[in-house]
Amino acid sequence: MPESTEYTLHLGESATVRPGFFKAKLEVVFAGAVNNDTYSIAVKWSMGNNSAAYNLYFSARQQDIYLPAGKVVVINVMKDKILFKYEP
Repeated sequence: MPESTEYTLHLGESATVRPGFFKAKLEVVFAGAVNNDTYSIAVKWSMGNNSAAYNLYFSARQQDIYLPAGKVVVINVMKDKILFKYEP
């Protein structure tokens, strides 16, 4: 099983959590905290000429976010920064 990788993103920054050579490329963007109880991330994926992006809103208490390929485990989220692990 591959190791999980930790990422720290500031507002508007993105991280490529799964590079896409023969698979779909998957990126996570931190879109900020709407208020003290809700934060948002955007997920972008692309494969060949196809791509999609969607914005997701989560409760500040939710720590596990399941993506199409893997899982994001939120360690800490603040108004302008998020620390998470990506587990394939």
